Amino acid sequence: TKGYQNLSLDIANFSAPGSFGNHSFKLMLVDGNNSYTLLSKTITVEKIPQIDSVTPTIAAGALPTEFTANINTLGINITQYKWDFGDGTSLQTTTTKTITHTYNELKVFNLQITISNSQGFSSTATFPISVISPKDAVTDKLNKDLENVANIEAQFATSPKFTQDAVKKILNLDSINAQLHNLNISAAAATTDAQYLTIMKDLVQINLPDSIEQTSSSTAVPFLPY
Repeated sequence: TKGYQNLSLDIANFSAPGSFGNHSFKLMLVDGNNSYTLLSKTITVEKIPQIDSVTPTIAAGALPTEFTANINTLGINITQYKWDFGDGTSLQTTTTKTITHTYNELKVFNLQITISNSQGFSSTATFPISVISPKDAVTDKLNKDLENVANIEAQFATSPKFTQDAVKKILNLDSINAQLHNLNISAAAATTDAQYLTIMKDLVQINLPDSIEQTSSSTAVPFLPY
């Protein structure tokens, strides 16, 4: 190998062309008035979708939050989204750009999203997610849930008593109402983020529909005995 010399390109700061398609790459050695081609390659710049951002970047602790990846698809179909929420939970895979996740600690987590397109190319981006005290979210959810209970009770206020009792029993309304009022008292007395976090964890466990619907009714049904 006498007469040969290693040429490191690590610090050459090469970058890919800004336009898609095929590009010619040549590495030239210039010696005075003479130049020599050391390397000649065709470089193909493919259309790889990029993750521009994610929303939201602030979430309330213990509250299920819908995250949306904002993608520059470059006109190519995205087939898979992989979500690593950075909190020790398992990796999630979806075919849509939205997912719901709950953070149960108040800190900054790194959310890593990897997308793949129909051509098999993928790209990854990481975004910091600040998980803050659910104090304001606790108040909003409590008010909304208490309002929902009142609306459901009002909806069946003119129905026969057995109908009201049946609805309350099926939805467990009396127990839910008591839980909500107890949590409301706890929220009014809470002074720390840890207390609000505990209250929110209890709140999201309450199974209460936003509304119910009476699909059909009848005041009298004829019955003909045989």
